[in-house]
Amino acid sequence: MLGSHPEVVLFNENWKCNEHTILSKRVRGNKLCVPNQIELEHQEPNEKAALSIRDYQKITSLQIFGVLRSPEAVIKSIQVRGRQNLETAKFRWSRALEVLDQLHGEQGRHSAPIIVHFDRLLSVPELVMRKCLKSLGCAFSDEVLKGYKFTHQYPGNSKINMDKMGPGTDADLAFLDQAGLSQYKQIYSRLSKASV
Repeated sequence: MLGSHPEVVLFNENWKCNEHTILSKRVRGNKLCVPNQIELEHQEPNEKAALSIRDYQKITSLQIFGVLRSPEAVIKSIQVRGRQNLETAKFRWSRALEVLDQLHGEQGRHSAPIIVHFDRLLSVPELVMRKCLKSLGCAFSDEVLKGYKFTHQYPGNSKINMDKMGPGTDADLAFLDQAGLSQYKQIYSRLSKASV
């Protein structure tokens, strides 16, 4: 949705991390997933993005956005769309949560990440987009509310798909117990409360 703003260009999973080569756009971004595409620190051997999150943090005027979504929905998506087994899917979700929590806890050292709750993005997209754009120093544009139309992975979208909403925080926390991920309940709750 952010990529539909007239002042923003947003790459989708650009592992070369060369968004700085784009001209004539004030805001440049790169959507990458922790941990399979980018990590907090460089890993060797590096089969991920050319830059780590720490590398990106050295860039001036950086704003990190982290999307918080129902753990059950994410784990199922990693299994189905990503063709990964259950243990890999659980690891990816939990590692992304750990990294987002660490970044959120470093607010004095680096700019605080904007945590976007996926369900709120679906239910009140204008409110969420206004907060995100304000953090980027951009005026609101109705164009961001039409972003779903231009996501090439989901051709033919004619509206925001409310079926993608999670079951709610209580059900999410119950799922974490059932999935053997109880140790993440407190982090998930804390980040959910901090999200836009």
